[in-house]
Amino acid sequence: ENIPHLLDCIDLKVVHSKIRLLTFEMHKYYLKEKGQEIDEKITSKELFDKLDDYIQYSNYKQANFIVKLLNERGYEFVDVDDRRPAIKEFDSKDLEFFAKREHKNWYKLRVNLGWTYGTDGKEKTSPNLVSWDKLDEDIKRNNKRTFENLPTICAEPNIKLKIIKSE
Repeated sequence: ENIPHLLDCIDLKVVHSKIRLLTFEMHKYYLKEKGQEIDEKITSKELFDKLDDYIQYSNYKQANFIVKLLNERGYEFVDVDDRRPAIKEFDSKDLEFFAKREHKNWYKLRVNLGWTYGTDGKEKTSPNLVSWDKLDEDIKRNNKRTFENLPTICAEPNIKLKIIKSE
């Protein structure tokens, strides 16, 4: 209970992580991409809260990993008010790198959570639990689309981030 007061004493405050907000918005964007009708009165957080706990956990991990991936290629997330120019899109080499590495991370996370390869629809099975090279081309394109859409998602009014190329 005293933490906000203590932080205030040293001119700091507790705020929601913009990466957390980005996670909510990425999920909403994903639903729209899949053609799901979204009631605009429902917030991104409310949509996210409907997910099973393990999927929320996976999505948080994915968003944090995306930050690390971008850093590996010399990009960073900054506040929309930062004067440096925003990245509008990534080149094809970066998209391939990001999607491949993100899939590998997703794969490891699923295996650690007890998932196995399967096409029978049983719980904790996925036909996508294969290496990048064996992954269906449509799934690869979807993974790349996450990164293609990332600059747009960051610019959402409730996110107010942009991606820049580090100097």
